Amino acid sequence: LFDQRRSLKDQKRTVTSVMKTLEMLGHDTDKIWASIKDIVFKTLICIAPLTKVEQLNMDNFKATNTQHFHLLGFDILLDDDLNPFLLEINGFPSMRTDSEVYDSMM
Repeated sequence: LFDQRRSLKDQKRTVTSVMKTLEMLGHDTDKIWASIKDIVFKTLICIAPLTKVEQLNMDNFKATNTQHFHLLGFDILLDDDLNPFLLEINGFPSMRTDSEVYDSMM
Protein backbone atom coordinates (compact mmCIF):
# COMPACT_ATOMS: atom_id res chain seq x y z
CA LEU A 1 0.00 0.00 0.00
CA PHE A 2 2.94 2.34 0.58
CA ASP A 3 4.50 3.73 -2.57
CA GLN A 4 8.18 4.25 -1.76
CA ARG A 5 8.67 6.48 -4.82
CA ARG A 6 6.54 9.23 -3.34
CA SER A 7 7.65 11.45 -0.47
CA LEU A 8 6.15 10.93 2.98
CA LYS A 9 4.21 14.19 2.79
CA ASP A 10 2.37 12.82 -0.25
CA GLN A 11 1.19 9.69 1.55
CA LYS A 12 -2.10 11.15 2.76
CA ARG A 13 -4.90 9.13 1.21
CA THR A 14 -8.62 9.22 1.58
CA VAL A 15 -10.25 6.46 3.60
CA THR A 16 -12.22 5.61 0.47
CA SER A 17 -8.99 5.09 -1.47
CA VAL A 18 -7.50 2.84 1.20
CA MET A 19 -10.67 0.77 1.50
CA LYS A 20 -10.95 0.36 -2.28
CA THR A 21 -7.35 -0.85 -2.41
CA LEU A 22 -7.93 -3.31 0.45
CA GLU A 23 -11.10 -4.58 -1.22
CA MET A 24 -9.26 -5.09 -4.52
CA LEU A 25 -6.69 -7.13 -2.60
CA GLY A 26 -9.50 -9.38 -1.34
CA HIS A 27 -9.83 -8.11 2.23
CA ASP A 28 -13.14 -7.87 4.08
CA THR A 29 -13.56 -4.09 4.33
CA ASP A 30 -16.96 -4.44 6.03
CA LYS A 31 -15.22 -6.23 8.90
CA ILE A 32 -12.50 -3.56 9.05
CA TRP A 33 -15.12 -0.78 9.12
CA ALA A 34 -17.05 -2.57 11.86
CA SER A 35 -13.89 -2.79 13.98
CA ILE A 36 -13.11 0.89 13.43
CA LYS A 37 -16.67 1.90 14.31
CA ASP A 38 -16.44 -0.20 17.47
CA ILE A 39 -13.27 1.65 18.54
CA VAL A 40 -14.83 5.06 17.84
CA PHE A 41 -18.08 4.16 19.63
CA LYS A 42 -16.31 2.86 22.75
CA THR A 43 -14.02 5.88 22.80
CA LEU A 44 -16.98 8.26 22.59
CA ILE A 45 -18.60 6.46 25.52
CA CYS A 46 -15.40 6.94 27.54
CA ILE A 47 -15.13 10.66 26.82
CA ALA A 48 -18.84 11.45 27.10
CA PRO A 49 -18.55 12.76 30.68
CA LEU A 50 -15.77 15.13 29.61
CA THR A 51 -17.78 16.46 26.68
CA LYS A 52 -20.78 17.00 28.97
CA VAL A 53 -18.65 19.15 31.30
CA GLU A 54 -17.37 21.10 28.30
CA GLN A 55 -20.94 21.60 27.07
CA LEU A 56 -22.05 22.89 30.48
CA ASN A 57 -19.13 25.33 30.53
CA MET A 58 -20.05 26.55 27.04
CA ASP A 59 -23.69 26.99 28.04
CA ASN A 60 -22.62 29.40 30.77
CA PHE A 61 -21.25 31.76 28.10
CA LYS A 62 -23.96 31.46 25.43
CA ALA A 63 -27.70 31.86 25.15
CA THR A 64 -29.54 28.78 26.38
CA ASN A 65 -31.19 28.02 23.03
CA THR A 66 -27.95 27.70 21.03
CA GLN A 67 -26.52 24.44 19.79
CA HIS A 68 -22.88 23.62 19.23
CA PHE A 69 -20.70 20.67 18.37
CA HIS A 70 -17.07 19.67 18.64
CA LEU A 71 -15.40 18.01 15.67
CA LEU A 72 -13.02 15.20 16.61
CA GLY A 73 -10.44 13.50 14.43
CA PHE A 74 -9.67 9.83 15.07
CA ASP A 75 -6.28 8.57 13.90
CA ILE A 76 -6.51 4.82 13.33
CA LEU A 77 -3.61 2.52 12.47
CA LEU A 78 -4.15 -0.80 10.70
CA ASP A 79 -1.54 -3.41 11.61
CA ASP A 80 -0.23 -6.11 9.25
CA ASP A 81 -3.31 -8.24 9.99
CA LEU A 82 -5.59 -5.20 9.33
CA ASN A 83 -6.59 -4.91 12.98
CA PRO A 84 -7.35 -1.26 13.79
CA PHE A 85 -5.71 0.54 16.71
CA LEU A 86 -6.55 4.00 18.00
CA LEU A 87 -3.44 6.19 17.80
CA GLU A 88 -4.91 9.46 19.00
CA ILE A 89 -7.94 11.68 19.03
CA ASN A 90 -7.48 15.18 17.69
CA GLY A 91 -9.57 17.74 19.51
CA PHE A 92 -8.90 20.28 16.77
CA PRO A 93 -8.26 18.25 13.59
CA SER A 94 -6.63 20.00 10.68
CA MET A 95 -9.03 21.24 8.05
CA ARG A 96 -6.24 22.33 5.71
CA THR A 97 -6.82 21.97 2.00
CA ASP A 98 -3.25 22.15 0.74
CA SER A 99 -2.76 18.55 -0.40
CA GLU A 100 -3.68 16.50 -3.44
CA VAL A 101 -6.12 14.46 -1.35
CA TYR A 102 -8.13 17.53 -0.40
CA ASP A 103 -7.80 19.06 -3.86
CA SER A 104 -9.22 15.89 -5.45
CA MET A 105 -12.29 16.09 -3.20
CA MET A 106 -13.07 19.70 -4.10
